[in-house]
Order: sequence, then structure tokens, then C-alpha cells
Amino acid sequence: MTRFGQFGEINAESVRDDREYLSRVGFGTPPQWLDVDMDTGSSDVWIYTSDTKKNVAGDRKVFDIDKSKTARKVNNTSWMITYGDGSRAWGNVYTDHISLGNLTIQNATIESAISASASLTDDPDIDGIFGLAYALPSQTIPRQPTVLSAIVPQLAEPIFTVDLRWHSDKGAYTFGFVDKGRIKKGKQVYWTPVVGDSGFWQVDYADARVVDGKNGGKKNNDYIEENKEKKRMNGKLGSGNGWTAIVDTGTTLLLLDQETCATYYSKVPNATYNRSLGGLWTYPCQLSDTDTGAKGGKMAPYEHPKGSNPNKRGGAGTLPDFEIEFDNGFVATIPGVYMNYSSLPDDEETCMGGLQSFDMEDFGILGDVFLKAVYAVFDVEKGQVGFAEKELELEEKSL
Repeated sequence: MTRFGQFGEINAESVRDDREYLSRVGFGTPPQWLDVDMDTGSSDVWIYTSDTKKNVAGDRKVFDIDKSKTARKVNNTSWMITYGDGSRAWGNVYTDHISLGNLTIQNATIESAISASASLTDDPDIDGIFGLAYALPSQTIPRQPTVLSAIVPQLAEPIFTVDLRWHSDKGAYTFGFVDKGRIKKGKQVYWTPVVGDSGFWQVDYADARVVDGKNGGKKNNDYIEENKEKKRMNGKLGSGNGWTAIVDTGTTLLLLDQETCATYYSKVPNATYNRSLGGLWTYPCQLSDTDTGAKGGKMAPYEHPKGSNPNKRGGAGTLPDFEIEFDNGFVATIPGVYMNYSSLPDDEETCMGGLQSFDMEDFGILGDVFLKAVYAVFDVEKGQVGFAEKELELEEKSL
């Protein structure tokens, strides 16, 4: 494959207490800059445009098709996408240029939203979604090339990287290179192959465990290990080497099986599995005086920076650390403070955790809660995902 040796870098800015991360991307000629959600869990690139119904677009920025010199409508072609949470969007198809920092992709497939479901349009911060899934086909009819397939031949290396930062605007996506300055000094990238034929960035992992502060910081994973062995005997482990999950920047939380969640929250006093809330694991936000599984044995309360928490106060202390181990020996340690997600919208005294149960027993999603704790490299050509340690923020900072 002929390569053009290009590189690109864009920001990844936390929005609303890490509910999502938005990146500034240019569309058209001259570029019109929109804030989009980079999503490794889907393949379509769609944006709100001058095609979008006025009551759908609201007050957000939209791409004005007529102002782009290079926009071309793809006749007799449409698209509709449905995401895992049931949200949908649909509309027309164009080709146009896309700018990712210094990298420009010419004549890329851009999907223009005529309309979208309320769960998407109710988010005023997102101007579109930029799919980067491994090998999912586009949801256009008839099929059009994905944008990722157009990006890869132009890169110096067929990779892109993700560095999401906890409550920060300092994160980034890079294209065509690994930013070694974002990897912890002296550490390396550990690779794990993509498994299955789902088209997602799906990988196996070997173990998951709680770091139990009550036990001198020792690992407490007896229940998880027992459950894993049962699954092994039943042949429900992806490629057979461990549990399986997709690496998905478009999912806010870390979603794993119910037994793993139950083990983790057994270390959090008064944590509850709430069927009435759709199966959420919750716990009292104020745990500062309670002996828990957090490092040091005590919950350390923190306050969200002014204006960053939509619920005005978070109050939750540091939950137990959580570890995910891969067959290559890499261990991702997610700090307990990352495992707290938010207080509930209608109950500021109750918090929900960043680890939640997934409907499928032997499948999971390594979403943003996981990705904030690692530096991730996606190798399109070799079909593998790499993880490396990075320096982590452990104290709140104003954005």
C-alpha cells in the first residue's frame, strides 16, 4: 500500500464531567469547524447541516453545504444509523474534504442528518459523530466507503491513538503516529489482537479485580476468578483466552458482566443494584467517614470544579481502584476516583458508579472510564489494539 506519510492531531475535550469528549474537526472547503464525538464503536461520520430540520438543529453549529466549494451530493443514496442505546439519525449523503489538524482527507463520505432522535438532539454540545470502528461497514444505502478507510492510506503509519483525560481539555487523538510524550516515561505499548468478526475493536482480557484497601491493598478477586473459570468451562469467552469486550470511545461508562460489578460494589458500603433505575449500581455520595475498599481505607471526598458538574455537587469519595489484565501482561489500573461517575440528576445524595452491568453476560464495553486510565493505540493494518501506562490526574482542576 502506498503511503503519503501524513500526520494529524485533534483535541479531545471533556464535556459535562466526562459524559463525552468532543474534538474540533473541519468539514468542507474552506473548513467549517464543528465539535464532534469521535466514536470507535461505529463507522459512520455524520453531522448536522443546512439539510437538518430547524427544530432538530436548534441553536447548535451546523455545516452549511452551500458554502463548501468541494461538497458533492451522492445521488440516490441515503443513510440511517441506530446506536446501541436505541438512538437514531438519518439523512442525505455527500462527499467533501475533512480536516483533522494538519491532515486533510479529500472526497470523504459525509452523512448529513435530516433528523435524529431526541436522545441525540437533546445534547446541545455535539455537532455530529465521527465513526472510527475497525471494520464495520457504513450504514449508507448503497454502501459507501468509510472515512477511516480513506484516512489510513494517507498516514505515515496505519494507526490512530486516543488519550482521554479525566475532567480535562488536554486529551487528544493522533493519526499516523504515537505521541510518546503521552506515555509514562520508561513504559511501552502492549498489543492485543482484535478478535471475532464483529467489525468492532473487540479484544479479549484475562482478568478483572478489585484493589481492596481493607486488605492492605491486596487484590480481592476470588468471586471474579471463580466466575471466570465457570465461563471458561462453558466456552463463553470470546476467542477462549479470557473475557471479551469492545474498546469504545463513544460509550461513557465501563460496562462489564453482573458478577464483576457485584464483586466491585460489595466493597462499597450501602451500594445497591437498582432495578427501578434500569439496573444501575448506586451508592451514597457522602462516604468520607466510612471504612471502605479505597486505598488508605477511607473515602476522600472531593468537590467538582465550579460549573463543571451539571448536578452542582458530586460529593462522592474515592471508590476502590479497579484492574483489568490482558493476556500480554498489561494491567490497566483505573483509579477509584475515576470509578465514580456522577450524582443522579434528581437525587444529589445518590451517586452512580462508572462501572455498570452490561446486558450480555460474557461481553463488555471498555468505554471512557477505562480509556481515561490508559493510552490507547489502534492499528488498522495489523488488527490490534495497544495499551500503555500514562501519567494520570488524580485531583480536580478547573477546565
